[in-house]
Formats: sequence, structure tokens, C-alpha cells
Amino acid sequence: MANAPHDDGVLQLHLRDYGGPFSQHVFGVMKEKDILRFEGPFGVFFLREESTKPIVLVASGTGFAPIKSIIETAFHRNVTRPMVLYWGCRRPKDLYLNSTPEKWAREHPHFRYVPVVSEARPEDRWSGRSGFVHRAVMEDLPDLSMHQVYACGVPVMVSSTSPSSVRIPALRNALTSPSTRLSLTRTRTRSSRAACSMESKHASISASSTQR
Repeated sequence: MANAPHDDGVLQLHLRDYGGPFSQHVFGVMKEKDILRFEGPFGVFFLREESTKPIVLVASGTGFAPIKSIIETAFHRNVTRPMVLYWGCRRPKDLYLNSTPEKWAREHPHFRYVPVVSEARPEDRWSGRSGFVHRAVMEDLPDLSMHQVYACGVPVMVSSTSPSSVRIPALRNALTSPSTRLSLTRTRTRSSRAACSMESKHASISASSTQR
């Protein structure tokens, strides 16, 4: 869900045609006024305003949708903490709303945008960051212990923030600290989704993943 709580006139969903049964139905069969029943968010992936820490947002693919909602909520509520968005996709054309975070960066001095492309081709003439988006974050911010982190996208990216796989020592310590409160909700329908929110005195993380 891509729209912020204050922008509730129309429900905004970001979908990509992966070639699966649901994608084929949406892009090839559905028409205006068709009825679609689906399971919505659980309400655990949202902006935590009690913190004063700088915000790091990490998205891959259409994981940009809820990240967009969080960023627009922060702007709407005049949150002026430093924010940086890392958005990773395979090719530049997959950054389907690239002009939106570019506009945010121009209009909000405390916001920075880092697009990351993993499979650019010569014809793309890509001159920006290359590789996996979570590795770009680790290169730029090796110590996230004093940041608030929101991550959404493919499981391999989001799992890099889990206690068992995170490779940033300070963040791993925060995740395994006795003062950490961790809640995890899982549902299984046609897709597998995980949403995780974590708060500790060292760091705070919200993560969401979707796997077709």
C-alpha cells in the first residue's frame, strides 16, 4: 500500500508483472469495476515518531510502495530528522517512480536519495550506484546502531536485518540485546509475507518482505 494515512482518497497499490497467475490476471484480464478481494497490511509497518534518530529507508522493487507511504507521512508531519532512501532494482527502468524521490530530495534538504541498480546493461548508460541495495547501505553506513531503519522488498534483502543474518556488528548487538522487543507476524496465502518491527535502546528497525 503506497498512500500515506493522510492521503486516503484512493487506495494506491504498486504491482509488477512477474508473469505469475495473479500478475497475468491483473495485467491481462482485470477491467474497470471488477471486484477484487485481498488481505491488507496488518498495521505494523509505519513511521515511529517517538525516536529522534536519523532514518534509513531501504527498498527493493515494489517494496518502494510502503516506504513511499512512510516518507510522505514524515513530510506531512514535519519530521525533520535526516532521512536517506536506498532504492534498489535490477535496471534503471525498474525504478518506476524515480522522479518522485528525486523531487523529494530537491524539496527537502534533510532527505537524500540513493538509487542502486544491480543488472544495468550497456544501453542503460547507468552511472549511479551498482550492486545489491543492502550492500550499498552497509558500505555507506557500516554502523547503524544509532539509526532508525525501515526495509521492505525481497526476502533476501529484508533478511539482512534479521538477528540471524545481519552482518553489521553494532546492529547485531542491538538485535540480540536483552532490551530488544521483537514482534514477528507471518501469513501464508498465495504469497509469503513477513513484517517485523524492532525497538531497542541502540537501534530501531521495521522490516517487511513479500515473496511471490
